[in-house]
Order: sequence, then structure tokens, then C-alpha cells
Amino acid sequence: MNVKAVAAIVALVVVAVFGYLCYRNLVLNMGYTTQLTFDAVVVAWQFERPQPVLYLLLTSFAAGFTVAMAWFGLRAATLSRKIRQLEREAALGGSSYSYRSSSNNSAPTASSSAGASERSEWR
Repeated sequence: MNVKAVAAIVALVVVAVFGYLCYRNLVLNMGYTTQLTFDAVVVAWQFERPQPVLYLLLTSFAAGFTVAMAWFGLRAATLSRKIRQLEREAALGGSSYSYRSSSNNSAPTASSSAGASERSEWR
């Protein structure tokens, strides 16, 4: 067997075990309920009936997944906009940023005592 087949089998076993544990946890929590309250300093809310723990687990997972996807979606949109901008600048033959280095072609460090005119700078 090659390495890809072994990796695929291991991944399938890991996913199957994880799926079984999630399913078992959901089945075990079907019968449990809890009374939900939200108590702020000025106001307090409480559900009339106890809520099933299963629904609370699924709701919290869905909310976390939605927030994560929105966050990563915004990050991806920002990065794709930056990529388009850099591709546009490269197609026009340059960038609006230029890097001027010192005459000795060494990058400045925080510990170097060189003057500001000898340091590399962005403009």
C-alpha cells in the first residue's frame, strides 16, 4: 500500500471515531434538560420550560460556526482585494511603494547605530 492510501484510511478511521463520539454524545443528551436564565444587573430573563441540552449544544455549535465563517469570509475578501490590487499594480509595471536600501545592501536592525539616511525606508 502506498502512503496516500494509508493516510486516507487513517483519516477515515479518525473521522468515523469522531462522528461516533459526537452521535453518542447527542443521543445521551437527548433526555437531559436544563432551565436557562440570563441574569444581568438590571434585568433577568428565564425560559418558561426547561430546554433540551441537545438543542443547546446544536445551537451553540451553529452559532460558533457561523461567526467563524463570517470572520474567515471577511478575511478572505480582504486578502483577495489586496491580491487584485497588487496584481493590478504589477500589470501597470510597478508599485506605488518603492524600497530604497542603503549603499551596503544590508537590512537595518534595531540595534544598528546607523543614521536615518543610511537606513532602508518605505515611502
